[in-house]
Amino acid sequence: MIEKFSPRTVHEPAGYSHVTISTSGRLAHLAGQCPLDLSGAVVGEPGDYAAQTEQVIANCLAVLEAAGSNPAEVVRSVIYVVSADSAILAAVWRQLNASVLARPSPPPARCWA
Repeated sequence: MIEKFSPRTVHEPAGYSHVTISTSGRLAHLAGQCPLDLSGAVVGEPGDYAAQTEQVIANCLAVLEAAGSNPAEVVRSVIYVVSADSAILAAVWRQLNASVLARPSPPPARCWA
């Protein structure tokens, strides 16, 4: 069982929950969800953040399914974008939030780096 919420005593978050509590007996940690296709090649041209984000989303969904899970059961996600350009970061954030990966309501705790 997973409980996600944001207390009324702190600011309203934009696209994440302040608190996620997992009381289940099984916990999976995913790692390495990079913009690599099945052959291990980076998708898209250099700087094609949209194609690379789409591949990361597909990889996350595939790994969750293989673990017998789904986006609604994600406790926390950490997202790394190799760019300091705020327009690129905003575009990647919007693309992720529009994807099935981010559909659970409320969404899990999230961190950008």
